[in-house]
Formats: sequence, C-alpha cells, structure tokens
Amino acid sequence: MSDHLEILRGRIRKRLAELNISEREASRQIGRNECYVRDLLNGRSKHPELSGLVSLSKALGVNLLCGMTDDLPDPDDARAEGAFADQA
Repeated sequence: MSDHLEILRGRIRKRLAELNISEREASRQIGRNECYVRDLLNGRSKHPELSGLVSLSKALGVNLLCGMTDDLPDPDDARAEGAFADQA
C-alpha cells in the first residue's frame, strides 16, 4: 500500500506543477480543508478517503488512481461477490 501512496503522491505533485497551482488552492477547489493536499503529500494522511482522491482527480483533470486498483476485485464479477459483502 505504501508503494501505491508514493506513486499517488508523485502524480499529484507532477500535476500540481503542470497546472501551476498550490496545494492549498487544490484543496480549496475540492472543498476540503486547505491543508488536505499538503497533508496527503507529506504523509500525514496515511489512509486517504477515496471520495477525496476522486475529487482531487477531477480537479486536476487526471485519473490519479489509474493502474493502482488492479489488485481489487471487480464488483461486477460474480466470483468477487463475497469480497464486497462487508460493504453492503
């Protein structure tokens, strides 16, 4: 999981630089506390919420999670049905 977070942090840093926006501005754009992105990048947020990451992806105009969910079962796959039982 930590490898995934490092990849994610790198993608966020790269995209912020490309767009020339600050961590604070990105946090504001997604309606989060202005320290949200900074804390994510500095490792203070060890388990970021998926909703925040999706919002950040949309605000930055890039799929930050692309290729990082291959190890998750497909919820539409009948064989994975039991894997999502706890989430219902």
